[in-house]
Amino acid sequence: MNPKHGIPLIALAAAMSSVAEAAVTANDDTASTSENTPVTIDVLANDTSDIEGRGLFLTNAVVTQPEHGRVDLDEELDIHIYTPDEGYTGTDTFTYEAGDDSGYGDTGLVTITIGASSRGIEGENEAVVAEAVTDICAESIGNAELAEGICGDFSGEALEDVIDQITPDETLALRRLSSLALRGNATQVFKHQRNLRSAGNQSGLKVDGNALTYKNSYGGSAGDDLPSRVSVFASIYTEQGDKDKTTKETGYEYGSNGLALGADYQFSRQLVLGAALGFIQHDLDYDDDGGDLTSDIATLTGYMSYFFGDFSADVQLSYGTSDYDITRNLSSFSTELDGDTNGVHYGLNTRIDWTWSKDSWTVNPYLRFDYVNTQIDDYQESGGTGLALSVGDQEQTMITSNLGVNVQYAKSYDWGVLIPKLTVLAVNESSTDYDPVSFSFINDNANTEFELIPDSEDSLYYEYELGLVAAFNGGWSGFVNYQQALGLDDMEVYQVSIGARSEF
Repeated sequence: MNPKHGIPLIALAAAMSSVAEAAVTANDDTASTSENTPVTIDVLANDTSDIEGRGLFLTNAVVTQPEHGRVDLDEELDIHIYTPDEGYTGTDTFTYEAGDDSGYGDTGLVTITIGASSRGIEGENEAVVAEAVTDICAESIGNAELAEGICGDFSGEALEDVIDQITPDETLALRRLSSLALRGNATQVFKHQRNLRSAGNQSGLKVDGNALTYKNSYGGSAGDDLPSRVSVFASIYTEQGDKDKTTKETGYEYGSNGLALGADYQFSRQLVLGAALGFIQHDLDYDDDGGDLTSDIATLTGYMSYFFGDFSADVQLSYGTSDYDITRNLSSFSTELDGDTNGVHYGLNTRIDWTWSKDSWTVNPYLRFDYVNTQIDDYQESGGTGLALSVGDQEQTMITSNLGVNVQYAKSYDWGVLIPKLTVLAVNESSTDYDPVSFSFINDNANTEFELIPDSEDSLYYEYELGLVAAFNGGWSGFVNYQQALGLDDMEVYQVSIGARSEF
């Protein structure tokens, strides 16, 4: 080597070695889109060259064609436009080759996830789930169980069925059913409180809010002696309901059975204090074999009645606990998902009555106010092929105002008194804390959350009640009632109840 040229030759050798080891790296790309929706992909954005300052370009736009779509190239911007085949959902891939002006290149892989489109999905909540599934599938590469569960090849009616089954709108029924159950339990106690109005009657009629006379009982002109101080009551009732499917909630049928037991002490002709236990059980079946729900609610209620002249005021404070078991049936996946959770309930109920009587007729207009707060814990489902959900906690405060009137006619017999009656009332509902419920797939590594909105409350509906009361000589009495709601949105409900009361 000539010493005069040693340094330039060494530099040239180093440069040649650097070029020989230089490389272009085409990093893999991922993209996501919805069914029948094109997506643009800038594949060069994450590709690199080892030689600083070298620009990258596509040397071969598509090396391997996708199986379930086509790829077009925007030559001006050097970006790909992928369009999935019509109706296809799932994953698809293609490859490309990138290079630089030094002549070096590399092949990159592009993976596209095509999720269910919300277009054509009828339900509002189902559309939310369809969009969430699209996002989840884009992030689920490498999570085989979840990808197999919700990122399969579905289209048309099959796709609609899958989204309908995946959508966990069954859970949205919990709060409303529980709140209505607590209000129904308060109604049973109110019936007994109304009975107290007639505690001084010689007829012995002391049940179901039916008073033949009242001037010589509470709040009236009777003497100081009380005919009795302790009374007990019991009532059982059954309720049947049918809810139509809406854009937010699935349809279902349910049956409910309840028992109320109570006792009270009469401190004076104006004041009565008592306590009652309530037990309510629900069995609910979702439409289209979508699963079922069972719940058990137990309540403790303290109540007070105060009488003044022709008026009376009743107040209740209640606390309840509940257990829920929910099963969702996903027939498209031949699997079931099970969940269980608990809840607590708080209630404040008040009622003000005014009573007018003439001969055998009694008219009783009243105003009632109900406050029920329901809180349900979060829980996780089990079972399924990657489809189990984590369900967020739920809360609802239902406020109900009622304006009603009761009309009854008393007929005396040798054995006692028989009273048919009719009650009609208007009910206004409003809710606070009725927030959407949050969900996420347990096996979703990205923990993508989505929220479902329940049906709104019924702002105004009506109820009527037909009843028959029998008061027997000796202080025992019993009743039977039929009650039905009218004007509920997408729902039909009726209830039958029987009960008895006695004084000691």
